[in-house]
Amino acid sequence: MRDSRSTRATSGILAAIAGLASMGLLPWLDKPIFPDEGASLFSAHLGWTALWQHSRVVDLVLLPYYSLLHLWIQLSDSIEWARFLSLLAFGLTVFLVGHLGVRLGGRLCGVLAAIVAGTNPLLVTAALSARPYALSALAATASVVALLRWLGGSGVRWVWWFCVASIATLLLHMFAILVPFFVLVAAIALKPQMFRGKWRSLIAPIGLMLAAALSFAILGVSQQSQIGWIPSPFEGAQLMRAIAGPASGAHDHYAIFVLAIAIVAVAPRLWAWSRGSSRPALLDLRLLAILLAWAALPTATLVAGSLVKPVFLDRYVTSSVPGLAIALALLTACAFNGIAARLADRSRVIVDSAVLGIAAVVLFFAFSIPAAQLTYGQATSQGLLGDHRVAIVGVEGRRYLEMAAQATLARLDDGRLTDARTLAAQAAPLKGRMTGARPWPRPMRSA
Repeated sequence: MRDSRSTRATSGILAAIAGLASMGLLPWLDKPIFPDEGASLFSAHLGWTALWQHSRVVDLVLLPYYSLLHLWIQLSDSIEWARFLSLLAFGLTVFLVGHLGVRLGGRLCGVLAAIVAGTNPLLVTAALSARPYALSALAATASVVALLRWLGGSGVRWVWWFCVASIATLLLHMFAILVPFFVLVAAIALKPQMFRGKWRSLIAPIGLMLAAALSFAILGVSQQSQIGWIPSPFEGAQLMRAIAGPASGAHDHYAIFVLAIAIVAVAPRLWAWSRGSSRPALLDLRLLAILLAWAALPTATLVAGSLVKPVFLDRYVTSSVPGLAIALALLTACAFNGIAARLADRSRVIVDSAVLGIAAVVLFFAFSIPAAQLTYGQATSQGLLGDHRVAIVGVEGRRYLEMAAQATLARLDDGRLTDARTLAAQAAPLKGRMTGARPWPRPMRSA
C-alpha cells in the first residue's frame, strides 16, 4: 500500500513538473513565425494529393510530420495551435524522462531529470516551434524506455515497442533515429548475454527497424537541398554548438552549467573511489554508458559526417536532450545521496524537497525564460512576411513552389512537370481558404 501511494505521489510530482514547464511557455506561443514554420503551415494546408506531389520534389523526409500536422490543424489553423502540438510533446517528454529517471535512479533522480529536461534551451525552443523536433524527441525517449524495460527483464513485446517507437522517430525526423540506434548498439556491447540468449526472437523487430532506416535513407537521398544550406560546424558559433551538442541551443551558459554540475557530481565519487572507500556498481557504469551514448553519440556522428558534407545543426540533436538530462540527474542524485545518507528520513525528505524546489525555480528563470525570449527575438529579427498569417503562408508557399518548379525543370521529365503545375494550381486557393484568419501580431522593432 505504501509503495502504491509513493508511486502515485511520484507520478503526481512528475506530472506537475511537466505541466508547469509547459504552461510556463504558453505566453510565447504567439511569437512571430519562422520561415521554416511557414513551410510547415503551407504544406499542412495542402490537400493530400497536392501534399504528396509537393513532397516528391521538396521536403519528402518531412512528409509524415506534415501529414500529422494536416490532421491537427483541422481543429484550428492558427500558428498557436500548430505549435501547441510541439508543446504537448514537450510536456509528455518531460514526464517520460522523469518516469525513466525514477526507474533508473529513484525519485530524486527522476525529479531532477524532469527539471533538467524541462529547462533545456534546445527542448524549449523545439516546444515553441511548429516543426517535428519535439515530437521526434518524444518518440526517441519512448523507444529508449521500451528497450530499457526489456533489458530490465520484461518480455520481448518491449523490443517490438522499441521497434515501433524507433520507426516513429525515424518518420518524424531522419537524424533522430541515431538515438535508438546508438542506445541499441551500446546495450548490445555492454550486455551481450541478453542478446545472445534471445537472438531468434529479437531478429525480427530489430531487423525491421534497420530495414526501415535504410529504406528511409534511400528515399531521402534525393532531398539533399534539405541540408545543402547548412554551414560547416567548424566555424564560429557552429563550433561551440557542435561541442556542446544537446547542451547547446539558444542559451550559451547552459553548456557551462551542465559541465559544472557534472564535475561537482563526479569529482567526489572519483576521489572516494581512488581512496578505496567506495566503488561504483558495475551496473551503474553500464547504465551510465548507455545514457552517455544517448546523449553524445548522435552529435559525434553528425559532426564527423560534417567532415565530408555539413549536416550538423544543434536542433537535429534535440532527441539527445533526455539522455543528457537523465545522465546528469543520475550523477547528481548519487552524489547527493552520499551527502544526505546520514540524515534522518524526515529531515532528508525536507532537504530533498527544498533542493528540488529551489532548483526548479532557478533553472526555469535562468534558462527556460531566456530561451523562450530569444526564440521570440530571433523570429522577429528574421522578419514577418506580412501582418497576417495568410500573407506569411502565401509567400512561403510561393517560395517553395518556385523551388519545386526549378527542381522539376532541372531533374524531371515532362510527365512530372505536369505534376508540379498541378501542385501549383491546387495550392493557389490556399490564401482564399484562410481569409478568415485573425491578424498576426506585428513584429517588435529592435532598438
